[in-house]
Amino acid sequence: MFLVISMVLNVLLIGTVWWGYSKLGYVNERVLVDVYRNISQLEELITDQTEDDWSNPTLVTTKMEDLFWALITSMNVGAETNMLSQAELTALIDLQVYLQTYEPVEPFKETNDLTESEKLRYENFGQILSKINFKDDSNDDINKGFILKKVEELVGEL
Repeated sequence: MFLVISMVLNVLLIGTVWWGYSKLGYVNERVLVDVYRNISQLEELITDQTEDDWSNPTLVTTKMEDLFWALITSMNVGAETNMLSQAELTALIDLQVYLQTYEPVEPFKETNDLTESEKLRYENFGQILSKINFKDDSNDDINKGFILKKVEELVGEL
């Protein structure tokens, strides 16, 4: 009787650990999807602002800030859950370091004053994003491997 109870409890324990691990994987993937979607939206906004003669650059700078914070969240979740390899974390860190070279924008501060060199820099970044094709125009399920491959390609182009 003791052996049967022990086996049942062990099976329950293993099931609980497996369930928790799968939930961690889901959370990790969702924060990576947020990074991907922010990159995709940033690419669109840069293209739109370039075509619209930078009528509202705040859209681009705010999305850049959103991407920056999504990267930090993704790195923290990936590192704390050990769901990302060192190479994957390094790619995210390299992208975050690159984004730090842009002037930080104070939250909720409207800034419609970008210099011509800043506009050109954003446009160059948008061209790199277009080259790698971050457009989110498919209904396919975007997964962790796909996102990290795109981020690594992006870091390689920077």
